[in-house]
Amino acid sequence: MNTTSSHNNHKQFQIDKLVDSWRHLSPEVIGRLPQGILAKMSEQQQRSGKSHVAESRIDDLETTAKPQPSNSAKIATKIIVVMISALTFSAGTQLLTSRLGSMALPAAMAGGGLASFLVDDRATKVTTKARLAHSTKQALGSIIEQKKSQPPINELGELYYSSQTGLIQEIEGKNLGKQLWIDGALAGSLSAAEFTVSFWIVAQLGLPGGLLIQGIAASLPVTLIWIAAAFQSDQFELPEEFADLINQYEPALFPPAGISEEELQELLIVEIGEEKRIDNAVKFVAEGDDSGRLKNLPMAEADYDINQMRDRKHQLEKERDMAVEKRLFA
Repeated sequence: MNTTSSHNNHKQFQIDKLVDSWRHLSPEVIGRLPQGILAKMSEQQQRSGKSHVAESRIDDLETTAKPQPSNSAKIATKIIVVMISALTFSAGTQLLTSRLGSMALPAAMAGGGLASFLVDDRATKVTTKARLAHSTKQALGSIIEQKKSQPPINELGELYYSSQTGLIQEIEGKNLGKQLWIDGALAGSLSAAEFTVSFWIVAQLGLPGGLLIQGIAASLPVTLIWIAAAFQSDQFELPEEFADLINQYEPALFPPAGISEEELQELLIVEIGEEKRIDNAVKFVAEGDDSGRLKNLPMAEADYDINQMRDRKHQLEKERDMAVEKRLFA
């Protein structure tokens, strides 16, 4: 890690520490703060809360989102699944095409292929939707648990947590909606129909072991379809969905992703200066001035600005002297 990056990480740590400390102020101190300062503090809490939860969600989602298979692999897998499933579903469709003579088997295969495509497609969507909903509920539940273990002391703490849940609901709220009933109903009804026909055929074969063994044998084709749906959900649908969620969370990160170290350094210098100025005002309101020299908040803010300008002047003079020394002894 280079020096610039190390300095930037230190500045970011300082900013986080200052913003976090405001959530531990007593409600009495918060109540005495001017509205302008409180508004800036609230804005920083919202940004901090959103950035932290965005970083956490990106970390959670990246593991699944990284393997991005090609569309050709996705299509090839779908074709293979449908072809294999068509053999099982054709058992049911053969009963409907038995009077077609020589065309009975091709018609049964075509009908089985259509049925298997529908149930595979619906089953994959139902499985993916359920897993997305589970992931979103886990993220919201984690915030609730954190809030219980570290309850907010003041309104800034409440704002911090509400900004986190708000961002998740804004980006992932659609995952919490009800499943389209037609997806589950179609997948379920076709699976039930195939199981019923398979069970009838197995029963006609007179397999030993009674109804239990016959039921297990009849359920195997349907079970394979749902296993294939889960596989496609894991390998294709979820990586795409999670990658899309990551793209939606990235704008909430602070510092922003993708900027250079130099740009980040300039941004953090401005931010830490603003945070320290706010924190100085907060400390004056909470503790006052022991010297008795500063009578009110405007005087405290002016005194802080003067000291900052003096420090900046000394820093510039030091940098100038170092540059002169470097030229003389180069």
